[in-house]
Amino acid sequence: MINVVDNSEAFSDSIVVVSIPNIGILKWNNITSKIEKDDLYRDVLSHFEENKLLLAEGINDVSETQAIACGRKGKLLVGDLVFLLIMDITNMPNPIQSQLDVYEMGCPYPVSYFEVITKDRLGISTRVKAYLQEH
Repeated sequence: MINVVDNSEAFSDSIVVVSIPNIGILKWNNITSKIEKDDLYRDVLSHFEENKLLLAEGINDVSETQAIACGRKGKLLVGDLVFLLIMDITNMPNPIQSQLDVYEMGCPYPVSYFEVITKDRLGISTRVKAYLQEH
């Protein structure tokens, strides 16, 4: 699917590059609020098994990125993107211990999703790490 944007500056900002320390680089689409599944993504994916525990620790990274997502006030943090990456790669049950079932139209994430991650970042990281160690 091609997104047509009239403003060339807005188009250049629609895809941002995000560095995940000790793991690699990903591209995030600010229009679709999703990770781009390109060669960079496939490179991270190919090293997932050897880096999965480092990734789980990365959920605690509160460095701000240029990525934005529907359902989040402000910019995404590295840890937010790491969490979304892990959820995208694995079939793990959602480690967020809140029922979030209200969605904004066209947004893949429930309302308050990122706020819940922020409030329980350490707990989520711990539960993700425990799951990844077992699987």
